[in-house]
Amino acid sequence: MNTKKAANLLDRYLHGKVNKEEEALVQYWLLSEIKKNESEEEDQTYPQNHIEMWDTISKTINTKKINLWPRISVVAAAIAVISMSIWFYSSRPVIVTPDAKIANQTDIAPGGNKATLTLGNGKTIQLSNAKTGLVIGKDLRYNDNTAINSTAQTKENEMASITTPRGGTYQIQLPDGTKVWLNAASSLKFPSTFANVTERKVELKGEAYFEVAKDKKHPFIVKSADQDVKVLGTHFNIDAYEDEASVKTTLLEGSIYVVNSIEKTGKTLIPGQQSIISGHTISINNQVDLEEAVAWKNGYFNFNESLESIMNKVSRWYNVDVIYEVKPASDPFVAKISRAKSLSALLNIIEKTGDVHFKIEGRRVIVTK
Repeated sequence: MNTKKAANLLDRYLHGKVNKEEEALVQYWLLSEIKKNESEEEDQTYPQNHIEMWDTISKTINTKKINLWPRISVVAAAIAVISMSIWFYSSRPVIVTPDAKIANQTDIAPGGNKATLTLGNGKTIQLSNAKTGLVIGKDLRYNDNTAINSTAQTKENEMASITTPRGGTYQIQLPDGTKVWLNAASSLKFPSTFANVTERKVELKGEAYFEVAKDKKHPFIVKSADQDVKVLGTHFNIDAYEDEASVKTTLLEGSIYVVNSIEKTGKTLIPGQQSIISGHTISINNQVDLEEAVAWKNGYFNFNESLESIMNKVSRWYNVDVIYEVKPASDPFVAKISRAKSLSALLNIIEKTGDVHFKIEGRRVIVTK
């Protein structure tokens, strides 16, 4: 929507000549600006997508007088740069049914801190669900400095690994001080020490966020599906799930060099860029949403994608299998939802579009029409 159309929409809104969808869009942006000024808290309570906006708008408008005129320039700018299609799932009005419930036998809790550590000698250790992280050093400790196991010791020149199941996440601090957050269904293979090495090499499957300790003399290299990422000290996220069509690496701070391991071609990223490797090609996304890329690490889903892509993430976090009785729509669904919600609560939000329904049967989610 260009500026002229945005101004026209605002003019019609002020004169009461808009339909329900247009009215909701303008009021949504007004409420967003008000709440943004009232609080800088990250856990926002105002709606993050069109299917949630109706409840919040109706509650807020009845209890709070809104002075429209000081907000008009802000709303005009916002609407001018945001496509209407993002906020409307389809061209017809969305009917919200607050009483809609997911057909289920038993609800499923969200994922949590779960991981298995495998030492070089093959010994496995189930890490505590009550702890949030692991520190690798001469001995093994949790990040609150409590010992894991007096007999569990790492030895030099051995490779160890940490693996999260579906429904699991964990943080690990490597021997050089590098911090890694593992998402669900992921694994990281690493040496027990980085002493006497020229490069600090680790291997990733799945998704992880890295805060690499700076060491110019010893580059840090992450090997994952179809790519190598070389860094000196920086913050970045790698999404390298085997069931996804591409490998995405998003840089938040510093500089990294991403190499397509098939073609041996590479590109240097600067903060705010994302490399996308698909088969033999590597491309750069300069318009990446950094908040969306690391939302999982910060405890929430930030969806702006197709239903099928969303259900892949749901499957990993809630440890469920997804069965499609209908072909999933390719239209993007936009929402910011806490990962602490139960499965039925999350699916209820998606179901409010009216275009899809879900049934929970054991650890299966069935997508129906």
